[in-house]
Amino acid sequence: MKKLVCLSLCLTMAASAAGAARFSDVPSSHWAYNAVERMAQEQIIKGVGNDRFAPGQTLNYASFSTMLARTFYPTESSNASKTMSTPWWMPYLWVLNDQGVTSGTKLADSTAWLRVTEESISRNEMAALMYNLAVKRGFALPDAAAVQAAKSGISDFPSIPSQYQTAVATCYAAKLLSGGDGGKFNGGNFMTRAEAAAVITRLMDLDGDVRPQNSTVTPLQTNLDWGEANRFGRLDYSVSRPKTGYATGYYTIANGDGTVSGLVVDDGSHTISVERFDAGGAAVSRKTLPQELPMFGAFLAGKQYNYIAYGQKNDTMLDGQEVWRIVQYDKDWNRLGAVSANGGQTYTKEPFRSTVARMAESGDGQVALYASRTRYDGHQSNITFIMNTAPFQMKTVMGEEFPSNHVSHSFGQFIQFDGSEMVTVDHGDAYPRSFVLQKGTQEEELFPFTGAIGENVTNAIGSGFELSGSGALFLACSAPQDNPDQNWRVLLLTADKNGSKTGQTWLTDGSANVDCARLVKLDENRFVAMWGVDGMLHYQLLNGSGQPAAPAASVPNTPMPPTQPVVQNGTIQWIQLAPSGKPCLYTLAP
Repeated sequence: MKKLVCLSLCLTMAASAAGAARFSDVPSSHWAYNAVERMAQEQIIKGVGNDRFAPGQTLNYASFSTMLARTFYPTESSNASKTMSTPWWMPYLWVLNDQGVTSGTKLADSTAWLRVTEESISRNEMAALMYNLAVKRGFALPDAAAVQAAKSGISDFPSIPSQYQTAVATCYAAKLLSGGDGGKFNGGNFMTRAEAAAVITRLMDLDGDVRPQNSTVTPLQTNLDWGEANRFGRLDYSVSRPKTGYATGYYTIANGDGTVSGLVVDDGSHTISVERFDAGGAAVSRKTLPQELPMFGAFLAGKQYNYIAYGQKNDTMLDGQEVWRIVQYDKDWNRLGAVSANGGQTYTKEPFRSTVARMAESGDGQVALYASRTRYDGHQSNITFIMNTAPFQMKTVMGEEFPSNHVSHSFGQFIQFDGSEMVTVDHGDAYPRSFVLQKGTQEEELFPFTGAIGENVTNAIGSGFELSGSGALFLACSAPQDNPDQNWRVLLLTADKNGSKTGQTWLTDGSANVDCARLVKLDENRFVAMWGVDGMLHYQLLNGSGQPAAPAASVPNTPMPPTQPVVQNGTIQWIQLAPSGKPCLYTLAP
């Protein structure tokens, strides 16, 4: 472990040499004796004078924050101290703030620091700072099952404010914290000097722990500006759909040999770039494609071909104007051909309206685009294009005003093929008002939404759709429909081969707000549900029926995939901007 920087709890540097400390008010029988002795020997704390430590004295935000910053971010603290010196605690709070440690606490608002720093820190706030630090530094933390068990072991857990529950339960499960009389946490009580010594000692023991072996990160040596590739499909708490009207962003492509390529859409230059990376993360090739129409709508890396869907507005509602174009490329990104549809064929005023469209291919030479549009009559609804892959030509356009699979106000379209048969899920807010699965003539409302017909806010968003050997799995994020003010949770919906609903399971308990989720298919009977909470990725292995196949697990300091991950050799891979702002390849072996 790295050498620790000296720090006094009274915020003066320890003047004496390191050595065993003996405090008259911390006898060997005291519960925090070992921690206090160790902290004194490490020259992190010292007494208050007269051979006393004052273990029961409360601690303020300034003191505890300074201890955290100087112990776990010594270089950053030293550098910050050279540029700011007053108030004395300012450089340390800036370091914690820059590292994301203050998130969700009273210190998150820097304009309140002058007032908050002198306040005594509560045990709830202490837990939040500890949890944030452990997550941001990538300490190995307990899995979801251990955290759930910890919640059951805290007798006053229901009374802990929801914004602290994940932090308290995780710190309990990691044995960073312990309870008091009757198993209570007493989160509203103030933190004492003895508690500070104990938790800093326990955090030190976690320092240097590394990311689980089933997760790796490879920095990519790219020539592209990934920072300009806007993410899409993220959870939006205010409305029922992503805020972007059409897809922009970046995608990960599996090359089949364990390496990946990245596709980056640049709205500024109206180009699409594809960069291939070797196993070490170096870019070995790059190709730039023109964005053929103003709107980039969807992308699919098929087994034999790649596809990009483009669109353009038709505000004047000209029947002969091209509105939709799907382009087929080979695996080296040479353009092979394109199919188009005009306004008259599709009744379209604006393509890709208020959604993220998706594409899928069948096993018998078909590829489909499932999207949405604003119709000539001003209403928004879904639209379907089915094409033959070789030769590449349009087969079916389901673009009439009310097609057989019509969903009014479809804010999310998901599509897969069961053999040659198309299976879809829509996120409708009107007719019907639900997540609705359609297969042939079967229409099944998987999860109805409360609220008025056509009300855009549904307090839910679709996250992923896959077919198994026995049926279908649909993943979503939603607040409880009977209490939409509660935290958003991860929801798994299942259906059988005929398209009839078979189950509904909440994969998270609502103690923390989920950021977003993804569903990844490993094979016909193994799937992974992924979700993010406070910068930590969680995942659950599922079988083909949607039942848990292993305990839920988590990977600290790992961001959620911004677009759909890929699978190679049984591992999940995705490209994502790391906290540094640089793109990295993340690999997870569930």
